[in-house]
Amino acid sequence: MKATLERHRLNSTLRRISAAVGTAAPTIVTVSEEGIDLESFGREAIMYCRLDASVEDPGAAEVMLRQVVSVVKSLPNGKVDLESDNPGLVISGGGTRVVIAESDELCGFVPPEPAGHLDAIDGELLRSSLGGVLPAAATDNHPIFGSVRFDKSEGNLRLVASDTFRLAVRDLPDVASPGVFSVSARVLKRMLRSFGKASEYRIRIADGHVWFSVDGIGEMGVVCDWSEFPRYRGWAPPWEARIVCERGPLRDLATRVVALDRKSPAPVKLSFSPGGIEFTAKSPAGMVSGFLDAEDVALAGEVTLRFNSLFLSDALSNLISDKTEICLAEDPLARPKPVRIGDGRHSEVWNLVMPMRAG
Repeated sequence: MKATLERHRLNSTLRRISAAVGTAAPTIVTVSEEGIDLESFGREAIMYCRLDASVEDPGAAEVMLRQVVSVVKSLPNGKVDLESDNPGLVISGGGTRVVIAESDELCGFVPPEPAGHLDAIDGELLRSSLGGVLPAAATDNHPIFGSVRFDKSEGNLRLVASDTFRLAVRDLPDVASPGVFSVSARVLKRMLRSFGKASEYRIRIADGHVWFSVDGIGEMGVVCDWSEFPRYRGWAPPWEARIVCERGPLRDLATRVVALDRKSPAPVKLSFSPGGIEFTAKSPAGMVSGFLDAEDVALAGEVTLRFNSLFLSDALSNLISDKTEICLAEDPLARPKPVRIGDGRHSEVWNLVMPMRAG
C-alpha cells in the first residue's frame, strides 16, 4: 500500500484517537480509493477516522498506536508517505524513513460495525448536559455509579449520574432517547475531549455499542451497560418547603469555599429562613460567608443544614438559568433527607444532594 497526506492532518487525527482510546491501542491502517481509514481498539472504546489522501496503492497494516503517534509527532510539517513493508508500516517525511513492526494484538478479531439509525443532537447541548451530570458520577470506577445513565423521560433523552450521596439529572427536550443504558463516565469524558467543540453529534446503537459520530472527524464506539440502574425516581421524598434565590451569588460562594482548599473543602452551613439564606463556611484555610435574599418562599420556620461544599458547587453548576429553587422535605431536621436543588426556570434540570447533617 502507499498513500500521501499532510503531516499536520495526520497528527491532529492521531491526537483525537489517542484522547478517545489511549495510545496502547492496536490500530489498523487501511488505504483504499476513499482515503486512509484508521481503526483503533482500546480497552473501553473503539475509534474510527477517515482521512483524505493521495492514494497510489491500496492495502492495510496493523500497528500499535503509540508507535505511530511518536513517529508522526517527530516529523517536520509537510508531506508524509505511508507504505506497507512486509511485515510492517513505513512512515516517511522530511527525509526520514521509519519502519514500524506489524502488530498481531487483534489476532483475527472482527470489529463491530456502526450501523442503524442516527439521532442528531446539538453539540453544545450534549456537551453542557454531560458536563452538568458527570461531576455527580462516582470517581472510583464503580460498575454502576461510575457511569452516566442514558434514560427516557416522556420519550426524550434523560442523562442521570449519582455517587449515592448526590444525584444530577438533565432532560434534553425534543431529543429522542436512543435507548436505556449506561456508559462509563471516564469514557464519556474522553469522548468529549476527543471530539472537542463539534457543532453536532449523532448517536446510534449497534452491536452492543453506543456510537458517537461527528461529521468530518470520526466515530467512537463505547460498550453499553444494559444492567439495571437504581430506581432513582423514588429517592425524592414529598417536598414541603421551597425557597428561590439567585443562582450566581450562591454558586460563587460555594466555589470560593472549594477554592480555599480543594483537597478537603470545608462544609457549608445554609440557614434557610423566610427572609433568605445565610451562607457560612469555616476552615483552617479561611472563612466564606454571605446572605442571599429570598424571592419566593414557602417555609414555616428557620432550617439549618450542612452540605459538602463541592457537591453544592457541582449541583449549582448543573443548572441553566439565573434562578435556583431549593426544596426541602417534611421535617428536614428529624433525620437527613435529600434536598432538591433545581433550576428555577427549567424543570428539566435538577439535583438531589444529601445534607451532611442538620444544625
